[in-house]
Amino acid sequence: MKIGQRIMRFGIKKLSIGVVSVAVGFAFLAPAGISANEVKQDVTSEVATRVLDSKEELREPENVAPKLETPLREEPRLAPQPLPEASEVLENKREESKVEITEPAQDSPIHAPVEETKEEVVTEKPTNTRSLTAEDLVKISKGELHLENDLIDESLYGEKVLDLEGDDDQDGIKNKDELYVYNKDGKDYLGYNSHPLLADSDGDGLADGEDDNKKEWYVTDRDSLLFMELAYRDDDYIEKILDHKNPFPSFYLDRQEYKLMHNELAPFWKMKKAYHTDSGLDAFLFETKSDLPYLKDGTVHMLAIRGTRRNDAKDLSADFVLLGGNKPAQADDIRKVVGELVKDTSITKLYMTGHSLGGYLAQIAAVEAYQKYPDFYNHVLRKVTTFSAPKVITSRTVWNAKNGFWDVGLESRKLAVSGKIKHYVVDNDNVVTPLIHNDRDIVTFTGNSRFKHRSRGYFESRMNDIPNFNIGKRATLDKHGYRDPKLDKVRFFKKQALPQSASQPSAEPMENIALGKQVTQSSTAFGGDARRAVDGKVDGNYGHNSVTHTSFQSKPWWQVDLAKEETIRQINIYNRTDTAQDRLANFDVILLDSSGKEIERKRITSLKDVSAQIAINHKKARYVRIELEGYNALSLAEVQVYRAENIAWKKQAKQSSTDFGGDASRALDGNTNSSYSQQSITHTKFENQPWWEVDLGRTEQVGLVRLHNRGDGELSKRLSDFDVILYDEKGTEVARQYVSKLDGTSLDVQLNGKLGRRVRVQLRKNNQALSLAEVEVFRFIATNGETATQISKPVQPISQTPAKDKTLTIQHSGAYIARYSITWEEVTVDKDGNQVVRSRSWEGNGRNQTAGFVLNLPIKENMRNLRIKIEKKTGLLWNRWQTIYENRPILAQPHRKITHWGTTLNSKISDDDVL
Repeated sequence: MKIGQRIMRFGIKKLSIGVVSVAVGFAFLAPAGISANEVKQDVTSEVATRVLDSKEELREPENVAPKLETPLREEPRLAPQPLPEASEVLENKREESKVEITEPAQDSPIHAPVEETKEEVVTEKPTNTRSLTAEDLVKISKGELHLENDLIDESLYGEKVLDLEGDDDQDGIKNKDELYVYNKDGKDYLGYNSHPLLADSDGDGLADGEDDNKKEWYVTDRDSLLFMELAYRDDDYIEKILDHKNPFPSFYLDRQEYKLMHNELAPFWKMKKAYHTDSGLDAFLFETKSDLPYLKDGTVHMLAIRGTRRNDAKDLSADFVLLGGNKPAQADDIRKVVGELVKDTSITKLYMTGHSLGGYLAQIAAVEAYQKYPDFYNHVLRKVTTFSAPKVITSRTVWNAKNGFWDVGLESRKLAVSGKIKHYVVDNDNVVTPLIHNDRDIVTFTGNSRFKHRSRGYFESRMNDIPNFNIGKRATLDKHGYRDPKLDKVRFFKKQALPQSASQPSAEPMENIALGKQVTQSSTAFGGDARRAVDGKVDGNYGHNSVTHTSFQSKPWWQVDLAKEETIRQINIYNRTDTAQDRLANFDVILLDSSGKEIERKRITSLKDVSAQIAINHKKARYVRIELEGYNALSLAEVQVYRAENIAWKKQAKQSSTDFGGDASRALDGNTNSSYSQQSITHTKFENQPWWEVDLGRTEQVGLVRLHNRGDGELSKRLSDFDVILYDEKGTEVARQYVSKLDGTSLDVQLNGKLGRRVRVQLRKNNQALSLAEVEVFRFIATNGETATQISKPVQPISQTPAKDKTLTIQHSGAYIARYSITWEEVTVDKDGNQVVRSRSWEGNGRNQTAGFVLNLPIKENMRNLRIKIEKKTGLLWNRWQTIYENRPILAQPHRKITHWGTTLNSKISDDDVL
């Protein structure tokens, strides 16, 4: 009895002081409009939502008598639906007013968002494994050894073969120990202990060499802090922050903590469920989930509970109720949430967090698990972390005795002493003061914050000094966070099976290398974001949120960055289908290299169907741009870019002899460097008719052989007067092309789809050496009227017309001397049908020109990579030449004019068509 009286007196004493402190705090904060978290919510995106998601497996409760409780309301969240365009009749009027509308279908059902899934592979190490060998690494690079379901790791495929004893990611673990091979149903598959190119394979901040579980996220209090802050956002914002496939959302550009979450959490975590109840409870369940098939999804869960919002009357009411030692309305709902989590057998490791009121409710949740679900508490609930949370003060009233709430405060302290609950507080908190927060012996003081009670006060540099709060690469809280730069390169694609018979030609794997890549466009209107054209959906209905849209402007364009230069086989373009299909006409498909230099341009006058397939003759480019002629809006449903596979890469090569260390395999190492000193060029002895040959491994339908020559001076001339020969399985010659000489560093030799297995390059000269920097062999691509074995026909024939001749005018009107440097390339075809590229320059380059000079330069259809540089000076000795214009203009219109005028100190340039 005495103990009970002491508890009650202690509670009343704390209560009286606490209520006064909070009242003073709220009175002080209210005029400034400050709350536990101050970020303004977008009301339009807060659709009436309730519990989200729902495929759950239920676990039977643990020997606890069921209570008659009102269950949480679970309703599908309304996915925001951008309004599609209207019918053709209303289109013009609505576009003039810049609104695209479609009348929604009557009584159309509202569906929850469809969740994307990844291919499931073995994530737990099988028993029948063996160590990795050097031969395995070669097979991995060729795509012959891969994960189950024919999944190929793009970061290990088509690149330099890993060194078995090397440590490419510098995590202290050798490559041979990061991968393994296992056998299933008689076939070998690739397994991962960790990833050989990622120092931190699971993204948790711990390097693999220091991580006991390299494929499972190690949760720290720092992670709890991030999720605590996320809980203040609404569902839509949370999903955008955790969307790693899209750029960081612009509405939080001024908040570094959200940039940090986007970088660190987004690739590895997703929101599983949202709880919104009538009592005012808002909580979110997060789970580990990534695109990496070697990581198992759902291994760790985090429940984050929102704290007080100043504009929420239910939150403010709960604050005063809890300080009275009584049970707030949200307490029953958070207990029900715990009951649900207990039943979910997919949850094996659970953490909880919350700030202010959210931290208070997290303590109640922990006590609920401790009192009612001991097995769940001991084996599933790992830790509860609170920030600026008030102490759970409970009074032994008749009411609290009946609802079982009177002892929660005592139990909460017991759990904190045991280490199950961790409390962080701010020294100068003006709401949860020392009289209100948990006892000093169970809290960690973090110092003063300029934000005092607000949640963002924990994202200041002082937090970096707290021991064990930040780990590994995730070393600071006041920056933008860490994401391994190699992570974006670790992607997986599905390989098509090769034919069983080596005598039959194989089909080229069709991998869309534009899928999910970074994209840009000239402008965005009606919500038609550029990313929609690489989302994997060819649906052309604008109302289904998968079609791009620019503003109405002159020469609108869309562009995808393939991340590196790729040899391209074909490009598929899908038009919108609901209305305005005619807009996609008279457009150019432009290929650019890494420096932005134009490689190829194809004009498409019209589409006869909803899609078109454009054959690209194995051009190497990094950027693909689609640009409309004239004034209009550009809309695209999908753009697919397919890589041309070099079927000779890493295959077996031999030559007539070897000298100076120039082994035959050097021509198949993926390196086109033309300098012999780089040890990537072959070399035979000086002999009669030397040759080099590659075995493709099976019969292939060969379209093009690309030869790269050495480039060191006169020695490059050795590669002349030679034949490119194709042999079949039996060694019978099936095709031969003679080449007299190379005019550049490389040459394409067309074999026009002949079937063969071995490709040979052989000099006709005697007493000469043969050297090759690289040899690439590509499969045949069918064009209109042609057929290719096991290669699909084009979606439709398309109308291509070469660009007509145009004129570039340069006019000098300035009071200074000017000089020009104008260069370009001209593409021609020789008598054997081989493409020849020659560098050209204007004959007036470097000559001084004065005011009044006008140059009209004809731009022919076979010209490309035009570059213009204009310099100026006064003519006096003290004044040096200065560049006033340097650009690679693309002439989309028949005429383009560049004018420069003014004085030496104030020169001006106008370009009527700068892109």
